[in-house]
Amino acid sequence: MKVSAEAGEDQAVWRKWLDRRSQNAKMTWERMHRLLKRYPLPQPRITHPAPARS
Repeated sequence: MKVSAEAGEDQAVWRKWLDRRSQNAKMTWERMHRLLKRYPLPQPRITHPAPARS
């Protein structure tokens, strides 16, 4: 999986959990994008090498 694809999945998971916390309005993607502009998630990074393949 590419790191950029994982970043998109992270945003989707964050939106899902924010949506669950709300009792009234749903978190739309437009609202989520405004939130990400104000509070951007850190860029994903690889912290250990991938296992060696034989």
